Amino acid sequence: MATNEKITLNVDLYDNIMTEQKGDYTGRARITGSLHNKEIAARIIKERTEYRQETIENILDLADQKKVEAIAEGKSVVDGVGQYIVTVRGSFLGENAQFDATKHSLGVSYTPGQLLRDQLKAVKVICNGLAQTGPVINSITDSVTKSISQVITSGGPVVISGSNIKILGDDPSVGIYLTKDEEGAVPLKVSVIVHNAPSQLTIMLPAIEAGKLYALSITTQYSGSNKALKTPRSYRFPILLGDENAGGGGGGGEGDGPGGGGIYDVYMGQVILAVRPNWSMPTYSRANLSVQVNVKLDPNGKVLSCTVARSSGRAEVDASAVNAVIRTKVLPAPPTPDQQELLLTFNTQEMMGRR
Repeated sequence: MATNEKITLNVDLYDNIMTEQKGDYTGRARITGSLHNKEIAARIIKERTEYRQETIENILDLADQKKVEAIAEGKSVVDGVGQYIVTVRGSFLGENAQFDATKHSLGVSYTPGQLLRDQLKAVKVICNGLAQTGPVINSITDSVTKSISQVITSGGPVVISGSNIKILGDDPSVGIYLTKDEEGAVPLKVSVIVHNAPSQLTIMLPAIEAGKLYALSITTQYSGSNKALKTPRSYRFPILLGDENAGGGGGGGEGDGPGGGGIYDVYMGQVILAVRPNWSMPTYSRANLSVQVNVKLDPNGKVLSCTVARSSGRAEVDASAVNAVIRTKVLPAPPTPDQQELLLTFNTQEMMGRR
């Protein structure tokens, strides 16, 4: 049963990276931390003091394990948070093709449950206007496994994409950090930065513990110009990362004041990264042109169709955008069924680096 106490959610505005329209922003919830079963049990104790916290925590852990087993068996698991169904990714060639772990993988589709939907309808949303300018991470790609914003390899290379993420400044706090998702954990500072640009970083990760989850954060004095900020600004990526033995992540993205990025924003960043390399713009297109395309995906991210929703006025530019999506063939798997239909904007000046 949902609490009767009114819940307040703070939202900040960020530039909409999917459109060139001036004054068009996206809202991101201000995520304020991560909760595990231990913290959930503590919240239950506050309302029902006759239960021991250890007992509740053990029941929650056991429930998680049994749900995981049921999902892996092919059961549809439904609780107050949502419905979970196992999915299969990758193409199978031939009627008798078998699952190949080098080509295929299992995932999970998630649909919000009724209890959660009702609670979200009752939330009081406070929009705080434009977020404070600072670094924002859109995605983290592991170069070894090709996993996007999920699995990382101990000591391996990763590519961080975002905006204003260039590492700059002489303040001792400036740098890239991995912090284990445990109380009192000491941040591990990244010592090797291979590529350092405002929208992309390539780094070598420090050694991490197997089976543990980590939060990646950036602190920089980069201002978007040659002049460094007086005070460093930080951003903590909202999805917890770990090796293939680590549990599912998710949790508190946070920055200095406003911060945090939603799963939808992370997913759209992944889509952009996947499509961009396949966009070959007509060489004469130097005007500020934009075209919007509708993209339909299957649950595994396979492109089913791509059509022009709003023309740029140039048939060649429209065709180049559609072809970019078609060439990509498979996009990152949508996190929810709602993301199986996307509206993507291709802007010629943005794609030429005129930001």
